[in-house]
Amino acid sequence: MISYVLEILIYQTLFLLAFQFFKNEPNFRFSRFYLLTSICVSLVLPFLSFNIFSQASSQAEIIEWLEPIQLERLTIATPYDQAVLNTNSKFDMNLYWVFYFIGILVMLLWRKKNILSLFELFSLKASETYKSKKVIILKNEAVAFSFLNKIYIGQNIPNDQKEIILEHEFQHIKHKHSFDIICIEILICLFWFNPLLYFFRKFLKELHEYEVDQRITSNTSRAFYINTLLNQNFNTQNISFVHTFFTTSNLKNRIKMITTTRKINTKKYLSILPALLICILISCTQDTYDTINEDADAELFEDSNISSEQIKQIFEELKPNRELFNKKLNQEAPLKELLLAYDINIDEKLTDNDKFKLFIILPSLSYDKSLSEGYISRLEKEINENKTTSVIYNSIQESRKDFEENYSLRTIDNSSKIPFALVEKVPHPSSCDQGTSEEMKACVSEFVANHVNSNFNVDQFSDLPSGKYRVSVQFVISRDGLVYNTIARGPSPELEEEAIRVVESLPRFVPGESKGEKVAVVYGLPISFVK
Repeated sequence: MISYVLEILIYQTLFLLAFQFFKNEPNFRFSRFYLLTSICVSLVLPFLSFNIFSQASSQAEIIEWLEPIQLERLTIATPYDQAVLNTNSKFDMNLYWVFYFIGILVMLLWRKKNILSLFELFSLKASETYKSKKVIILKNEAVAFSFLNKIYIGQNIPNDQKEIILEHEFQHIKHKHSFDIICIEILICLFWFNPLLYFFRKFLKELHEYEVDQRITSNTSRAFYINTLLNQNFNTQNISFVHTFFTTSNLKNRIKMITTTRKINTKKYLSILPALLICILISCTQDTYDTINEDADAELFEDSNISSEQIKQIFEELKPNRELFNKKLNQEAPLKELLLAYDINIDEKLTDNDKFKLFIILPSLSYDKSLSEGYISRLEKEINENKTTSVIYNSIQESRKDFEENYSLRTIDNSSKIPFALVEKVPHPSSCDQGTSEEMKACVSEFVANHVNSNFNVDQFSDLPSGKYRVSVQFVISRDGLVYNTIARGPSPELEEEAIRVVESLPRFVPGESKGEKVAVVYGLPISFVK
């Protein structure tokens, strides 16, 4: 939810900044279309992920994720603990929604007067028409406005100005300006926490007036029309152009737009392209579904802007300190002391340079075969205790495992894997040989869940701290029905090894089929338990 809101704010900020370059151009119809479209795009784009720079999309096409398994053999977690955890998480989620709906209620109460005024307008009956549009005369009033398909005009408006005012409001109706404002007002209520929507509303209302002014002055004396605007603004005739929801545009800007004649500068519209490109690039950095670790904090790396010169400089900085680093490593120094050899303090916010250094340093802590297994495990525990280092380290490990998986898939199984949606007959145990494709999939999930629950030994993890643990497992059921190429990602190597052991102990499956041929299918399986 929070990430969705942040993305909306980023996209709308970029679109509004681009709008500043051409908002005074006389192509008001396009500007209006741009604002309305940019609002829609900003709301939809966070749900999209193009992933044109990664292989995540290709993996998502061939992986079938089984139903998440919550281990039932809770020898290390009492039902009371589980209930408390579930209750707390649901309470936190409900609290967010309660706060959200309270905000909507406050917005509705704030607009109560406007809403009631609209209902009063609906009840008024028209006494005449103007170009087939209903006109409602307001007694003892000197105001004029339109809403939806009706024009409201005051009885006290001078006759010499009535015709031009009716035409003004008719143009608002003709171009359906009311619908723009209604939509933006609804969005303001729904997204009451978004201040940018008020700017969109302001600019839309201005564009409505500019567009109508432009239409009218093309067939009417500009001097007379401007004089009418001045009369209503300084209240000499007590005339007020009130657009929907009772707001007016800026008079000075309107007169400037009317009196200035110029050609459209199409080059200014090119500012839309970089804004749109940046939005797409941001969307490309999203993880639609992290097949290994859903908790990866990708935002730590999205804003990294390290040039090739900086990279060279970083390597130069690393060289003279390598000897000190190796010395401390041989002394089995703590992680913090090791990293201080390179002026990296993990207790403080790391710069992009520091993160890049960690990408170089951390792999050596797990790949160095000369180090004892116990020391590596201790370092990995220290890494996981710090959010920044754990995110970087997990990213490295994930990339390594992805490489190993892709390599082993190519070398062990030379069959081309196809998207799971195209598998006509899914891999299944002999006990799930009946029923439709959907029924067989459900049967496979239930079979795997029962097998994991029966064989996963949670007792050996009694020394783990209290909390919720999750292990994501990925495995292949080959054309021969055998489970192989199993990899796992979890909070500790021991949990990963146990998950791999259990999954690889699955009995032989009836292989999947597509177009009459046996095919290999990649499965994903989330396993979790509470201690």
